[in-house]
Amino acid sequence: MARRKVHPLLSALFAEMPPKDRAAWLRMVADALDVIYGAAEGGAQPAHVRASQPLRRAGYRIDTDGFALGPDGKPAAPEDIPPGTPINDMRPPGVAGDLSTVYWRDEGVRPVEKLPPLEVI
Repeated sequence: MARRKVHPLLSALFAEMPPKDRAAWLRMVADALDVIYGAAEGGAQPAHVRASQPLRRAGYRIDTDGFALGPDGKPAAPEDIPPGTPINDMRPPGVAGDLSTVYWRDEGVRPVEKLPPLEVI
């Protein structure tokens, strides 16, 4: 029987982890992936996500440093964003929602009055 190829990072992680902790760690990783990418078909969201805010799916976003990114993770311009598409603002409170401080793909920061209507969540 052929030996299965094992990823060295996961192999090292599991070698150091007590066997009783492995299942809990895998559940935590599965919950994190559900939060980031949405629950798998037929799967439920983790309880702490259901109780807090709506799930933020991968899409257009403003990262923690203020850069506008598209669903592919590449820099985005306001014109790239279809009308009515929400933009997830990942910046801390106080800065989040302020479109005048966002770095766009082509021009850097733009005055708000020169931006098309955008929905930031």
